[in-house]
Amino acid sequence: MNSRTIAVVSVFVSMATVFRLLKNAVTSMQFLNIPLALAFVASYLFGSKIGLMVGFFGYVFSDLLIYPGLWTIVNSLVAGLVSYIFGFSSRRVIQGLVLFLEAFLLCFFFDLSTSTLLYILFGLEISKALVFAFIGLFLPVMGGYLIGIGPLTEFSTSILTVLLIRGLEKRNLKKDINIG
Repeated sequence: MNSRTIAVVSVFVSMATVFRLLKNAVTSMQFLNIPLALAFVASYLFGSKIGLMVGFFGYVFSDLLIYPGLWTIVNSLVAGLVSYIFGFSSRRVIQGLVLFLEAFLLCFFFDLSTSTLLYILFGLEISKALVFAFIGLFLPVMGGYLIGIGPLTEFSTSILTVLLIRGLEKRNLKKDINIG
């Protein structure tokens, strides 16, 4: 790993951590997944391996400062995985709508899989965990209180991802920095 890679990962992880902390200072309600959006951006611009590191460490460091727990491990691993996938799946995407749909589907997978895994770790059977996780994206379950928060979060995170990518591309960021 060269120094440019370390620098890019450090900047993106720092932004993911700081912006997540700022959002949580205003509200703990999850309506925008900032670490995931920034990991997608890093993965798109600099490659899947960088996206994986940003997704993983963005959650590790921000959770350590907010409130660490079993979810820290689950969220970090899944964020790294979906960010890695985003780097491959979005590599040749030109249209913003397709990029949005890829981000949306991966955000949906992130939300569904992290909730399912956590329900399993807290003692639910796999089938019940999957049902509760899916319903919980749309309706309040297991202590939730918001309706439709899953699609709202996936939509806003995907929009932010596309806007950041397109904005950075217009400024030729990818052409200016060569990551091994």
